[in-house]
Amino acid sequence: MANSGLQMLKAAAASGYSFQVAGLEGWNEYPGEYDYQGDSVDKAWAASKLEGCGANIWIQKEGAKSEWAMFIHVNDPEETLADFSCDGFIEAWSESTEHGQRAA
Repeated sequence: MANSGLQMLKAAAASGYSFQVAGLEGWNEYPGEYDYQGDSVDKAWAASKLEGCGANIWIQKEGAKSEWAMFIHVNDPEETLADFSCDGFIEAWSESTEHGQRAA
């Protein structure tokens, strides 16, 4: 099974989005502080694992609304994308790929 969180990051980057990543625990303690900001899939993915169980991810690009996703790294089987904002890129991608389990 393909990892849905990683597949979503790859699709978002290919569509011109950049990322902001904050650990689940850290975001609550230090609002506005990020573990990673940029357009690298590899760095965003690595940052999503920094605090262990998961992270909040925001995707954004010029001319599009910012969207949010939650990655949980302890789900079984490995299906990282646990929750996300609706009515945007992430929801359309999820529906078209069966939550990242097939190519768009």
